Amino acid sequence: MSKFQLFDGVILREYLPLIDGGIAPIGTVGTIVEILKNGEAYLVELFGDWVKYDEQGNFVCATQTEKGAFLETIGVEIVYPHQLVLTFSAKQTMTLT
Repeated sequence: MSKFQLFDGVILREYLPLIDGGIAPIGTVGTIVEILKNGEAYLVELFGDWVKYDEQGNFVCATQTEKGAFLETIGVEIVYPHQLVLTFSAKQTMTLT
């Protein structure tokens, strides 16, 4: 059985190399977007800083309270259970009807 569920919020408990060559630091927030092999691993969307689009359509730094701001996706990576800490369960934020 899977330790984490689909759409659970998580944070990294160790550095994680990204496919694009960058590194996600400890404390990076993410969301479980796929469960692999009954929870042996997870596909996690990892987020960076708050950003928004400027008038030219480029990302610029923003604060969480600014209109149009969102968390930038820095990668969608395979992560193992020992690398993750649950921050909130999907059940806390979603209800199925």
